[in-house]
Amino acid sequence: VEEEGGSGLESCDGTVPDGQPIDTATLGPKTFTVTTSDELGNDRALTHTYTVVDRTSPLISIASPLNGSVFGLTQPVFAAFTCSDEPGGSGVAACAGDAPHGGRVDTATPGPHSFTVRARDVAGNTAEATALYRVLFDFDGFLRPLVNPPGVNSVKAGRTVPFKFTLDRYPRRDVIAAGYPRSGVVPCGSGQDAGQSEPARGGHWAFPYKRGRDFHLYLWRTDRRWAGTCRQFVLMLVDGSEHEAS
Repeated sequence: VEEEGGSGLESCDGTVPDGQPIDTATLGPKTFTVTTSDELGNDRALTHTYTVVDRTSPLISIASPLNGSVFGLTQPVFAAFTCSDEPGGSGVAACAGDAPHGGRVDTATPGPHSFTVRARDVAGNTAEATALYRVLFDFDGFLRPLVNPPGVNSVKAGRTVPFKFTLDRYPRRDVIAAGYPRSGVVPCGSGQDAGQSEPARGGHWAFPYKRGRDFHLYLWRTDRRWAGTCRQFVLMLVDGSEHEAS
């Protein structure tokens, strides 16, 4: 802007043209200068200094365990993940998971698990990513004399039915989910699951796991009033898996 009564403005140029974006492509201190000149050749320059900072969180990629994965109990699984910063960013300062890259992922206990990786860049921006996975028992079905689905067992009402199974030498007794076993009525010959079930009353654990004897045994006492009906026995383990026999 030329002063009132001046010779008139001849030019007004900035480091970049008016209305165009200034330089933020790289981090660090920057300058922006505007130079003016009037008709008499008087020049003036004004410079402002600004700093471009990194405000973008690092990126995390988890290749193992993948989100939603299912593994067997004690299955060897090794962590694999990367952390990166955006192009031209301040750079990754820290990248750590629940296990180090290449280290063993926890599959020692059954049930739901999570694996988390945390990252921080030089500018202090942080990020966190989590993969959820499940660890299941090695359950191969109920042992004889029972038959597994799609087979159907014929039992005299009022008799006790032995449900025997192995979990690949899992050395603990608390393998059954709370509220189980359960049983419910099913249409005979339909192959359907029990829509509604109730706790299996009158049963008990005869032989929880003991060292050197790789099986669990649950004795289910049936009810004489069930004569002529069909029922389904439902067992849920602490890993969240359900197993049925009809």
